[in-house]
Amino acid sequence: MDSISGGWTGNKVRHAFAALLGAVLVTTTLVPGPAGAAPAGSRPITFTLSGGLTLETPGGLFTIPIDGSASGTIAGHDIELPASGVVLAGNQSQFQGLDVFISLEAAGDLAGVINPDTGALDVSGALLAKMSVPAAGVNDCPIGPTFISLSTPNGYDEATGEASLADNQLVLSAVPGIPACGGPGIAGIINSSLGLEGGGSTPGQVTLAVDVVATPRVVDHQITGRRGLLTTNASGSVRTLTVNSNDPVLKQLETDPRAEGGSVRIITATTDKTFDLPSGGWTRLSGGYRYLDAGGTVTKVKIFTTRGELVVTGKGTQLPTLASNPGPVTVVLSIGNENFCARFGGRVTFVANSRFAGVNAPRPAACPA
Repeated sequence: MDSISGGWTGNKVRHAFAALLGAVLVTTTLVPGPAGAAPAGSRPITFTLSGGLTLETPGGLFTIPIDGSASGTIAGHDIELPASGVVLAGNQSQFQGLDVFISLEAAGDLAGVINPDTGALDVSGALLAKMSVPAAGVNDCPIGPTFISLSTPNGYDEATGEASLADNQLVLSAVPGIPACGGPGIAGIINSSLGLEGGGSTPGQVTLAVDVVATPRVVDHQITGRRGLLTTNASGSVRTLTVNSNDPVLKQLETDPRAEGGSVRIITATTDKTFDLPSGGWTRLSGGYRYLDAGGTVTKVKIFTTRGELVVTGKGTQLPTLASNPGPVTVVLSIGNENFCARFGGRVTFVANSRFAGVNAPRPAACPA
């Protein structure tokens, strides 16, 4: 089909669909699918998104702007962004008099990993877009699913929460010649205008660049450990935890746990458990904050930001067993998306089924993933 009602020629449609498909790709790279239940120790996070996508077509280069946000959760360094938390600018536009409408559907979860220690940030998922162009007889034409993999090897800035992501290996499948896409004639125009006759685009044909800002920003703080003590009775029915740190890095806490809550993660040679510290258990102290929960595994946390001091105590059978040496023992206090990490593995004493004690532990090289 080389002509369309309203005076649209095949050449104009080729250019219109080239621009349209660029807009579709920009939007689908930002919309995740539904995520499952949030794991223990997860915290809210929101990414604001801005940038653009450049699509190379026989008709020239098209750059489409991106603006929006995606909210979800982060547990440790693992990110989940459900579709319900995504807000994007509308995709209704006009190209050479042709009205274009775009709707989006999640084709799967969007997930990623952010590591402030290395600066690495990766986000991937599969998305589906539908486009409608009434003048061309195109209504809810499916584009995709398209797999996207955004990454930056070392671009995350924990001081600002900013990162720049890119994916220049997007592969777009050919548009099917179904009635929703205007039939074989219009679908053929779309595919030929974008070089998709062979079944899809080629790597390098599409370049996506997105700047993101994480709120709250994700920050890892490595701290020294003055003492890390685990005890147990012979049967293991009575277990205790005590952690102390005096480190000026603790003064860098910016998040209020009364609003954001927190968690304590304990990692041993054989176990990895996280215990939530809900916001309602936190109160303000002179120079810091205190968490109390007499019935919890973690019974008390005190963090003094004025003098750089941390105390964590706990009890119960959810704490690590001491049947064998648990070392090294890593303790991570997370408040909001700020992580304070201590690792006891150097100067330690261990007595089976009795106690593990580490003292004067230096700052670890990095927080655990």
